[in-house]
Amino acid sequence: MATFYLSEFKGKDDRARFSAALEAAKEKPGSTLVVEPGIYHITSERAREIQASVMNGEYGKNPEPVMFSPDFAYDRGLDFSGHRGTCVEAYGAKIVVDGFMEDLSVRDCENVTVKGFDIDVARKPYTKATVTGITEVDGIKTANVEFAFSLDVSAPILRSGVYSVKEGRLVPEFTDKVRLLSSSGASGTLDLNGIKVEIGDEIYLCHTYHFRPSILIENAVNTHIKDVTVRSHAGMGLTAFHSKNVTLERFSVRPSAGEHFSTNTDATHFSSCRGKLVLDGCLFEGQGDDGINVHTYYYTAVENNATGAKLKVMSPTWTHTQKTACPLPGDTLELIDRESLAPLSAFKVISSSIDEEDRSCTVELDGSLPGDMSGLYLADPDETPDVTIKNSVFRDHFARAMLIKSRRCLIENCLVENVFELAVKAAPEWSWHEGVNTEDITVRGCVFRNCGTLFCGRVTRRCGGIEVYDEAKSPAAIHSSVTLENNLIDCPECEHGIIVKDAKTAEISGNTVSSNGEGVVVENLSD
Repeated sequence: MATFYLSEFKGKDDRARFSAALEAAKEKPGSTLVVEPGIYHITSERAREIQASVMNGEYGKNPEPVMFSPDFAYDRGLDFSGHRGTCVEAYGAKIVVDGFMEDLSVRDCENVTVKGFDIDVARKPYTKATVTGITEVDGIKTANVEFAFSLDVSAPILRSGVYSVKEGRLVPEFTDKVRLLSSSGASGTLDLNGIKVEIGDEIYLCHTYHFRPSILIENAVNTHIKDVTVRSHAGMGLTAFHSKNVTLERFSVRPSAGEHFSTNTDATHFSSCRGKLVLDGCLFEGQGDDGINVHTYYYTAVENNATGAKLKVMSPTWTHTQKTACPLPGDTLELIDRESLAPLSAFKVISSSIDEEDRSCTVELDGSLPGDMSGLYLADPDETPDVTIKNSVFRDHFARAMLIKSRRCLIENCLVENVFELAVKAAPEWSWHEGVNTEDITVRGCVFRNCGTLFCGRVTRRCGGIEVYDEAKSPAAIHSSVTLENNLIDCPECEHGIIVKDAKTAEISGNTVSSNGEGVVVENLSD
């Protein structure tokens, strides 16, 4: 097996050198590419153009519909497309991306391992605004701020978060209402719109929602990401789709030095994956949405006959890589009641095909579908991996730490603190067309502190620790087996620390729960 060194390869810039080195490794499956310590600048004209168009308002007040669509043109930084057995060892190597692109792209690969990279964006996809003064006139508070990067009034501000210097953490002053009133480039005035800040606090202004992830894993088998850190990105930290067996070992999404915010949306997101998903020793901090979300999709049958159907994902933002989801031959497709999200019956997929232009797939099944599918979904539970999350830390970020919609999941020895919504949520979400129900979820030996508060304290979530339920219009007992044991949950601002309902069985033992109401609530068990 060959070993290459990045320093052996020439090119007009670092991106070209990486391209040449990766091409050499691709030609010799099983190769190792050693990236020497140093700072590597990755950019392209298109990446800089995208960032400029976002920041000058060309893509509108919300750039997501433009930049997160199947037809949107973007560039990739390091492209592993077609690799077999490649290992990249990049300890001490820092990638600095100038512009908005997909930084690492692991597509159509087998047995790819990436180690050691530290990835950041030169001009952050957010702007840090440090409060230098506060003014109140007729009950309306504004803040004078100094910007870490020059900011024009035309830049979109989609949501914001506040780092409190006094408390030394992000606080639940999380809103989409902050507005830039004036700017001289390096300083400006913000309409706070009700959020509470003090002089010296940092307000982080996000300029994007979804875009391409920093790291994409797509149509890949046996991918191992180890000791890699993502500092910031104009979308998610890592997204996997239609992939089998993903291991994240000591993978981090966490802020750069001197910053308290990381990626604009999820740290990690896994959709329509299978096999095993393992997170071991990971750290997720400061991101603008969930720490991890694992799910398949609820398919809508837009056409159907006796033995088959044309299926589409009708999620608000479609799929999370803007590629068409499709079951594989041999998979099980469950017929799902839309009102309760309960499985009703199951079919085997005989054949399937994708129409990317139509954003649909067509399946042939081994049985007869109902003639009227208007109140039904189809879902593929084989497109959910067996999840293990262990020895990992989630802190100081928005939304949920762990959002689980996979049949089997083990969470153990994890720490979650100062997360604005739940530490662990296991529930299908009909509004996002994300499923499915769990069959066996275990959470044990974890510590969850100060989770479950959101939106300036004006809304206090009922539960700050673990909640297993059916997020449907007419909930049913859809979860099979829930085991919660030996967890420490301290959520003083929440009514409950554990809620389990809409399940068949639950074993809850050895937990220490502190909340401002009934610590443990169990409802609607069928057995």
